[in-house]
Amino acid sequence: MIKFLFDRDTWQELYDSIRKNKLRTLVTIFGVGFGIFLLIVLLGSARGMENSFNSYSAISQQIPCLFGDKVLANLLKDFKKAEGYA
Repeated sequence: MIKFLFDRDTWQELYDSIRKNKLRTLVTIFGVGFGIFLLIVLLGSARGMENSFNSYSAISQQIPCLFGDKVLANLLKDFKKAEGYA
């Protein structure tokens, strides 16, 4: 395996292939670079969303529960009255 990397013939063949197929080489380099860029953007977005969800959950744990049984029952009763169900 290591001998293959240091073989002069291998590097000569690689250089010849790159020289003959310039467009394919440029498109491949662009594709790999764009893929790495997208990976970084998506990982950064995921981390940002995770941080925002964590901060929201920390804030929501500090706020007392607004929808206790009595409050929820009163809201439901008011809703039914407004819609004409009660």
